[in-house]
Amino acid sequence: MASEQKRVVVIGNGMAGSRFVKELLKLAPGAYEIIVFGDEPYSAYDRIQLSPLLANERSLSDIMIDDEAWVGDGGNRLYKGHRIVNVDRERRVVTSDKGITEAYDYLVFAVGSKPMVPPIPGRELPEVTVYRTIDDVDYMLERAGKHTHVVVIGGGLLGLEAANALRVQGAEVAVVHIADWLMDRQLDAGASQLLQRRLESKGIVFHIPRMTESIVGEEHVEAVRFQRGEEIRADMVVICAGIVPDTDLAKKIGLKVDRGIVVNDQLETSDPAVFAIGECVQHKGKTYGLVDPCYDQARTLARYMSGDMAAAYGGSQPSTQLKITGIDLYSQGQIMGGEGIDELVYVDARRGVYKKACIKNNRVAGCILYGDVNLSQWFKELIRSGEDISDRRDVLLVGGSSDGEPIDVIGNLPDTAEICTCNSVTKGEIVSAIKMHNLSTVEDIRLTTRAASSCGTCSRQVDQILSMELGSDYAESTPKTLSINIDLFSYFREKDLFFYALLGTIFAAIVFFEPTFFNIFIDQDNSTPANTLKSPADVRPLFFLGPFYAILRSISDKHLGVLMMTLAIVVMFLVPFLDNTPEARVKPHPLFDNTYKVLLLFMLICYIVLGWIGFEPATPVLAYWGRWFTIGYFAFFVAMPVLSLLRRWTAHRFAGGQT
Repeated sequence: MASEQKRVVVIGNGMAGSRFVKELLKLAPGAYEIIVFGDEPYSAYDRIQLSPLLANERSLSDIMIDDEAWVGDGGNRLYKGHRIVNVDRERRVVTSDKGITEAYDYLVFAVGSKPMVPPIPGRELPEVTVYRTIDDVDYMLERAGKHTHVVVIGGGLLGLEAANALRVQGAEVAVVHIADWLMDRQLDAGASQLLQRRLESKGIVFHIPRMTESIVGEEHVEAVRFQRGEEIRADMVVICAGIVPDTDLAKKIGLKVDRGIVVNDQLETSDPAVFAIGECVQHKGKTYGLVDPCYDQARTLARYMSGDMAAAYGGSQPSTQLKITGIDLYSQGQIMGGEGIDELVYVDARRGVYKKACIKNNRVAGCILYGDVNLSQWFKELIRSGEDISDRRDVLLVGGSSDGEPIDVIGNLPDTAEICTCNSVTKGEIVSAIKMHNLSTVEDIRLTTRAASSCGTCSRQVDQILSMELGSDYAESTPKTLSINIDLFSYFREKDLFFYALLGTIFAAIVFFEPTFFNIFIDQDNSTPANTLKSPADVRPLFFLGPFYAILRSISDKHLGVLMMTLAIVVMFLVPFLDNTPEARVKPHPLFDNTYKVLLLFMLICYIVLGWIGFEPATPVLAYWGRWFTIGYFAFFVAMPVLSLLRRWTAHRFAGGQT
């Protein structure tokens, strides 16, 4: 590559494109003017975290992976919401759908893949969606909820994550899978059976093996029909049937394309000025749909373009981890037996543990770990290094060394072992940071090295490295936390329900046996027999009906007064649903959180004042103020949904970088 500044245009602002830009800026700062086009109106985000976002375990801002600090330096530019529609390879110019044109010296395709939608009749109905982007998540969040029947077509990794997340939203979920077992590309039948049992215990229903014949409905989805004639009810259908490389633009401009954009070891296409990385790529006959190979390709291309002519991509051994809270699953490499492959299997069905290693020529070719993934990093290194394991074959699945003693998994990893694949952080870098900066918590390591700051699956390994380095000081310097796998229902059953029962008993005793509460809550006159020949000067309500009685008396039209009093009681049951955005439930924005507190305080003040008015004798002045405080009371229930919409708009505006 020449020493003078060249211009690189990257088509795609996803995980591969974003990682390439970061690596190139790190390896060759100032060498290139970088221009990135992304067809989504958002900053680069971690697509792996869409399932936690859908399950309300992450907020939108949590999954962003690029702070865009590089934009503006040396002419670097980022176009969000721009799809490239044409590339003039002779003039080396790209054109976006919004009319923006940019010249390039080198062009990088990082366009990713597209959801594969089988030709199922009814797929055009409005309640049928795929699961690939933030907009897809928003669509599902708007429609999913209690009493919603969702059918997920596809029992692979993404389909199961979507099914579980929608279950968390309160929907009744069924998964339809064409193969004989779930995740048939990453698991064998034994591991899949344990996984299915676990998911069924969460309330997900499975129809396996089933071929979907059609989606039933005239204007809206009503059911899903199988080839055998069976039907299951559906209000929404999510298609997770896999992905295909996005090669549309590459075909249009005449690049060599097979299943993906064909590249060599330097990620170069049939045009020497055009490169390709990520899920759109086909390298030596293989395409990859997981993040590890995309990052490997991004790093290789960045090295090559920074002047390392020896940089070459030799293929990847991608690993799979399921993003469902409470389920530990790791799979990598060859997981099925065959000629010349030995299978070592350990099963403990009662504990829900399944381990399998596939051995070829005394080397680990692949593994499945379900229920206990503590050895995942070790197996990853064994697969990468091709180490001979003949002397530890008998104790391999329990993490034993050649002498039969338990192996120190983290301690035996080389410093070059990559702990955090999302941010390319090695064990050696973490150890160096701990020593250099006197780090004492996992959060310190996140802030310093960015390890475990994206998907979080390597947090356990980072914690083990910290423990190894701190030794006896670890327990004193590291705060204790509860495992997220604890089942909290027993605490609810044994403690919360008892409290609710006790409170209800006390309340019922007061209402039915001593409503005046020894003349503290209401006057004794309210409990004396009524004189039908004499109208009382004033009727004082029971203590818990004071605010609503004030609303009734403040409105001159009695029919409207009764309606408003009833409505004032009913709307109180809507409080939990007034702000239902993922941002509010996972990580409230400080501004909106404080606004909510002010609104809640204002509503409580109105409620208390209305209660006082309800106990006082009726006067025109109190009726006048009662109307104003009634308006204030109802204003809270109107303001909260508006605040929810503002919160969602603000979160999307931040994520999309709009001004």
